[in-house]
Amino acid sequence: MSSSALPTTPSSGSARAASENAAAVAKAGDPNKKGIPTLHDYCKSEARASFRCLEDHSYDRQICRDLFQDYQDCKRVWQVMRKKANRGELE
Repeated sequence: MSSSALPTTPSSGSARAASENAAAVAKAGDPNKKGIPTLHDYCKSEARASFRCLEDHSYDRQICRDLFQDYQDCKRVWQVMRKKANRGELE
């Protein structure tokens, strides 16, 4: 199976994709009091891509490891943003 058959995300991807996700959530309106999207909303595209990869490749986690890493990176960015919001450091 070639690597071109795998779903892809932007290279060095999740930080850029995560900021795009945040912008989309902000436009849609966020019920969160601090203006921070939920983890589910913030990393939705990374989560979907990793689940889609698992389904498409018979749940072979090794094939999908890059997409898992993208999700983990997105989650880390979200956690830092959430901590800043909790400390009142976000604009």
